[in-house]
Amino acid sequence: SAEAAPSAEAAPAAAPRAARRPRGEAIEVIARHAIQGSEVTVLLPAHARFKHVKQALAKCLGSDEVLTRGQLMKKENGIYNAFKDAKRIGDVRQVLVVCADFASLGGQAAVCGLSEEDLSEPEEVAEAPPARAPERASRPGELTRSRAVALQKELLEGFSESEFQRELKSLEKRKNGGSLKPSEFMQARQELFLTVQR
Repeated sequence: SAEAAPSAEAAPAAAPRAARRPRGEAIEVIARHAIQGSEVTVLLPAHARFKHVKQALAKCLGSDEVLTRGQLMKKENGIYNAFKDAKRIGDVRQVLVVCADFASLGGQAAVCGLSEEDLSEPEEVAEAPPARAPERASRPGELTRSRAVALQKELLEGFSESEFQRELKSLEKRKNGGSLKPSEFMQARQELFLTVQR
């Protein structure tokens, strides 16, 4: 039967309860940890958003770290760009995950996912109607002075947080101690910066 049972009958150990296939049209996204290399196959309804990939990973990993600190990225021409949580997944079928620990997988591939019922219905319904443009809206992509100042303040606050500073100092110590190659340091530092630049 295609109906999802409330329990995970005969589910393999690597696949948690959420690994059941969503009803109707579904997509499969490979979430690969950018440093650890472990992969998780995430099964979601076709209309899912990137935040749903994070929610499925959180269930699979048994930790909310990917929800609070994790970023889903793509790498194009050597540059990492983050996917916005609220954006629909669309045709994307592979993402890199940074600032989340996949160690609980023990290096094994895993499968997880969310069903239609797991998606937040009120949120999905609320987002469904097209937004009306404000009457005096600026052009799309236009950066006003006040918005630029607000962005700078947000970045300054993020880079000033004690947790960010602690992680940055830890990376620098590892590089200076020789346990991190300069190229690895640059990549890890870039990933750390991206946790603030959402």
